[in-house]
Amino acid sequence: MGNKERQSNYELLRIISMFLIVMAHCSTYFGLTEKYSATLGINKIILDFFHVGGNLGVASFILISGYFMVDQTTNLKRILKLWGQVFFYTVSIWAIWVIVKAIQGGLNYKIIAKQGLFAFFPVLTRHYWYVTAFVIVMLLSPFLNKIIQSLSQRAYSRLLAILIIIFVVIIGGIPKLLTDMVGGRLVAMIVVYFIAGYIKRFRTEKKNNAGKHLLVAFLSFIVLFAGTYLITYVGVKTNNAFLLKNIYFYRPFISPIVIIGSVSLFLGFTELNIKHSKFINVVASCTFGVFLLHSNNIIAPLISKLFPIYKETNSGLIFVYTLGAICVIYIVCTLIDLLRQLTVEKLWFSFLNKHLDSIQAKVMRVIRKIAGGVKKIGRAYYGE
Repeated sequence: MGNKERQSNYELLRIISMFLIVMAHCSTYFGLTEKYSATLGINKIILDFFHVGGNLGVASFILISGYFMVDQTTNLKRILKLWGQVFFYTVSIWAIWVIVKAIQGGLNYKIIAKQGLFAFFPVLTRHYWYVTAFVIVMLLSPFLNKIIQSLSQRAYSRLLAILIIIFVVIIGGIPKLLTDMVGGRLVAMIVVYFIAGYIKRFRTEKKNNAGKHLLVAFLSFIVLFAGTYLITYVGVKTNNAFLLKNIYFYRPFISPIVIIGSVSLFLGFTELNIKHSKFINVVASCTFGVFLLHSNNIIAPLISKLFPIYKETNSGLIFVYTLGAICVIYIVCTLIDLLRQLTVEKLWFSFLNKHLDSIQAKVMRVIRKIAGGVKKIGRAYYGE
């Protein structure tokens, strides 16, 4: 019997999640966030429509990744595949940018060196916060997965309740409380990873609930959208600096509204019966490339120059131009990543298949040396 073709429900959610992320980023790149975030009126509503759903996309993307990672083994090859894609984009974009600057005669060696540091060490320099955090989660995943797989449902429920109370309800729900102590996107990503693990292990399959889950996700977006406008309204009318500074407090992906919305969205798509679609799966395979391209710190300012939508004053045109520009950016980035998959990625995978064993042996030697050094320090410290 042939292999059963996988359904495309998760892949479609991957596309939608990345589109929400691009929407949020571009609303800033287009100058709309700076111009309208602390104002009232139709243009503020248009801005928030595009802006507030970004972290629903981020949390959903993490849920998808975590859902499949909790019972898989993270190995060096997986990490190198991810690193290869990131490295290709950061270095190639940097190289093209340097060539253009040289042709224009505007070389600034300090800026070039700084951007070069981001390009050649994208994970260490947090060129993309998501990539740095995700690589750390990948490295930790064997240990996180042991916790996930070993706990009973009762113990797991208690652990999840504690994590949600501390990081979602308190840190994500009460402005500024404890954020300096235990805040951070890495911790938030791990919390969402544990939520994905719980869904994978203990959720019983329930059919015909997709509509209910998607309705909750939609209502979460509406609450986030309306709540943001309400905070802005009160802040503007009372001239409250604290409120105006925290207009988007409930937008981060660890906030209660976003967690409820993203989990509901994920559960809804889990229960959708979407048959295998080659087109959806191919487009979904490019989503990470879309993220790396459009949010690159060299590309983002270019997008701002290409689409200065903040100069438009007609509300209808602002909406149309913004949506159209986002679609163009998403399609172009998808086509570029598809081209990369058909060319550079094949060469990189071929290289890894030939040399992975030797690379892995060298990495393990370094890890063993570091582990041995830590062990010696521990023995010396404890007087053993």
